[in-house]
Amino acid sequence: NEYYDQNPLGHLGIVLCKDGEAEMLTTLGGSPKKHKLALGAALVTEMSKGGGPSVGGEFSLQNGIEVAGRSLGYAPRYGSREIIVISSALATCDPGDILGETLP
Repeated sequence: NEYYDQNPLGHLGIVLCKDGEAEMLTTLGGSPKKHKLALGAALVTEMSKGGGPSVGGEFSLQNGIEVAGRSLGYAPRYGSREIIVISSALATCDPGDILGETLP
């Protein structure tokens, strides 16, 4: 909630990266309630898969940046575009050269 208090025109989107894939958990939006509900639902889904949250799998930074970048394509050119990565993985497993293929 504090982010939206300090950035009333700001929008957030959440991309979930696991098992070498990336998916949009929430699209860009200005509703903190939507993000909290989506994160809660994702946690419940993971908990129901086998008694606890799954650990392991491959983290692909390149796939996450590509999915996030596609969602930022709809943002106006005058706005600030940022991708913040929060990861607990020790390494990435990317399908290509992340510096050459993902970044402009």
